[in-house]
Amino acid sequence: MKKYFVFLTALILTSGSLVAREQIGLTVGKIDSNPIGHHVPRSPMVPPNVYIEDHTLFFMQDHEEFTIIVGDPNGEAVYETTIGTSDTEICLPNALQGYFQIVLLTDEWVFTGNITL
Repeated sequence: MKKYFVFLTALILTSGSLVAREQIGLTVGKIDSNPIGHHVPRSPMVPPNVYIEDHTLFFMQDHEEFTIIVGDPNGEAVYETTIGTSDTEICLPNALQGYFQIVLLTDEWVFTGNITL
């Protein structure tokens, strides 16, 4: 019974921290660098799971390397960085406040979504 109580308490404590994270809905686009032929996979590309809490972006482990671009409503890039394959989180500058578009770029794919900071 004691193990069950400890497990339940740990579950409640960790779930409280996960509730504040919001998943960013990302759309998928293909970067076609080959003008001859179009290599499109047979199954649809699944966007990465990216979550946001305050000014921190959270990524699942074992993801591709991304270039992240945060743009203002006018389409101008206000922040850019690269996320390595082993990175699971990145903090955006606290100076960024408001509504932004986030773009994640790989060699072949572009994922876009909207965030509010």
